[in-house]
Amino acid sequence: MIKILEIIELRAVKKNKQDILGIIEKLHGDQITDRKIAIKIYSHSSIETDYSIHLYYEKETDENLGTELGYKLTTDLKEFGLVNHNIWIDKITGGKNNEK
Repeated sequence: MIKILEIIELRAVKKNKQDILGIIEKLHGDQITDRKIAIKIYSHSSIETDYSIHLYYEKETDENLGTELGYKLTTDLKEFGLVNHNIWIDKITGGKNNEK
């Protein structure tokens, strides 16, 4: 199994923490997938409008990376500010399948 970390970073233009967290919680609750996705939400220590949403999951192959949840979050959070979306493969504990 390959371990994946999908990161969605948001730099919001105003303080609307409850709206942002509401969207994240709703989308996470609505996800329809067999894949178990662990989600963690971080806020910047000194910039209260910066958020980093981390989705952790495993896949059999490194094809078609990314989740429906990650892409939906990226789209829906754009109304709040600048969004950056990255997908990372764990090269240490992700298994021999992901070595190239």
